[in-house]
Amino acid sequence: HYGRGLVVRGRHLLTLTNPSDASKVWRPLQDQLYMDLLPFFPNQAAPTYRKNYTALAKALPRNVQLVTLQPWDKEFLLMRLAHQYGKGEDATLSDAVTFSLEGLFAGQVILEVQERGLAATISRKEVLSRRISWKIDGEQDRKPLKQESHSKDLEVTLGPLQIRTFLVKLSPSPSILVV
Repeated sequence: HYGRGLVVRGRHLLTLTNPSDASKVWRPLQDQLYMDLLPFFPNQAAPTYRKNYTALAKALPRNVQLVTLQPWDKEFLLMRLAHQYGKGEDATLSDAVTFSLEGLFAGQVILEVQERGLAATISRKEVLSRRISWKIDGEQDRKPLKQESHSKDLEVTLGPLQIRTFLVKLSPSPSILVV
């Protein structure tokens, strides 16, 4: 061999725990590794802003992660929520979870929620109408899924590793600029 050779650098985390509790430890760690916090610093000439801000007024369930929260258009925010655990990974955290979006956003009220497909380009109803029903050997017949796309009901249920996408319309936001 000639030269220095291949050098690979990375960050490795080693966790030691009982297999039954392992997913409780490594799932949050994988998110911290993959989605590091991003610091933002204002320009010195910029007006004074709040030193800290959070869009959420309450915590999500332990097995739910807010994957996306970004402006979609002038009226709506794109919001994706994901269940963090696979089937059978944990005795309790792998179960389906139902929670309310009511009171989720700090200082704002949800006026409208539209469930969308994962890419948010079509309604959930259209996604379900396009779905092909596959018969799998040894599997019982599946129950049809709900076909609602607009809802005033703010309850969300997520099954293991499920991601749901919503367009959310909020009441006008309080300014984060301090006057």
